[in-house]
Amino acid sequence: MTLCKAGFGKKHITIDFPVNLSGFAGNRVASRIKDPIDIRVVVWDINQEQYVWINYDLIAVDDLLLNELYKKINIPKEKIFVSATHTHSSVGGCLKTNEGIFNGYEYLFCETRIEIMKSILNDTVLAVEEAFNDVKHVEINKGFGSITNVCSNRNNPSFKGDPSLFVLEVKQKQGKKVLIYNFACHPTILNQINVEISADFPGVVNQKFSSKGYYFAMFINGSAGDISTRFTRKKNGTEELNRIGDLIFTQIESCLLDAVNVLDVQVNNFTVDLSTKVKKSAKVAENELIMVLRELEQYKQNNSNLEYLRLYESRYEGSTASYYFSKYFPEEICTISVNIQIWKIFDIFIVCVPGDLFSELSNTIKKENIYFASYSNGYLGYFSDENGYDNNVYEALSSPFKKGQSEYMICCIHKKINEML
Repeated sequence: MTLCKAGFGKKHITIDFPVNLSGFAGNRVASRIKDPIDIRVVVWDINQEQYVWINYDLIAVDDLLLNELYKKINIPKEKIFVSATHTHSSVGGCLKTNEGIFNGYEYLFCETRIEIMKSILNDTVLAVEEAFNDVKHVEINKGFGSITNVCSNRNNPSFKGDPSLFVLEVKQKQGKKVLIYNFACHPTILNQINVEISADFPGVVNQKFSSKGYYFAMFINGSAGDISTRFTRKKNGTEELNRIGDLIFTQIESCLLDAVNVLDVQVNNFTVDLSTKVKKSAKVAENELIMVLRELEQYKQNNSNLEYLRLYESRYEGSTASYYFSKYFPEEICTISVNIQIWKIFDIFIVCVPGDLFSELSNTIKKENIYFASYSNGYLGYFSDENGYDNNVYEALSSPFKKGQSEYMICCIHKKINEML
């Protein structure tokens, strides 16, 4: 019989204003909070083996935070799962933009600020300590469903996307209960003009479940690299944020939950080496950027469809990223080692990928028992499918990887899942 315990911790991320926001190009400075951005922690104790899940309301986390975090937690990093919701309205400065693959990307992820990283690290340690001190026997329920009328493929809404929803409810027999849910969507209802700190829709969902007696609701984002609310939202701002947040909450709450009687855990950590792009000359990339800017300006003059305007804006942002790649990407980096982590809990696989994974890729191996967690255990940018490269979409233009490498990664993941069966 499985002996399952769990403890929960949480902490608001400490913010010293003013602070830059990360995720959209441009200098956005926040001076107030719309809703809190949080750190959520679950410590699992299963048959006397301990595992830690940590979740942030951040654009992403990378080695800047992870390397220090692993030193603070007294269990092997192979048993630690760290994820970010990918909200585009959280604090910037916690990714490395002064070296490595995002060298020169201050315009998107903000200038690296060690004091912000250290503050987040300290807040995380407090949340982890709370969770370890809270470990109790738990009951676990699981549920499955779909999230509809919320999001779609953001480059072509006729594509399948990934509406699948996976839910875990973890209830201490004497104490707290939390909800963990997974589906794929960019939290970008608050757009590039927003200058308030916010968790975006995961914050609304968390607030609604908190009002129902849950200690927190943890959003593990899925294969959201090509999925957003671009074609489904009616507008941007607080009213739409609440509408979509309520829609997600209602669909999660409607899931039928079944008891999990046996919780066996298996974790597989491995790396896949992927080749990087061949850099264009800075002059060629600059000329392409100028051409795309002209196309954007021409569209603005001749069209009023705001949904498709965002596509042109994205192409411009992609060309901007391509220009910065050509100018700043280190010549010596020819391959990137991608750390993949696969969790098997009862009969469910959760595949953790350090970046923006396309649903068009994960769908090729997706089954009813395979789920994906993007923005996990690091951040390496976009994993686009070959079609994205052929159509010069933003995500492919800004990716550091050569065309076809993401398909190779998916093949490696599929092989590992089969080995774990």
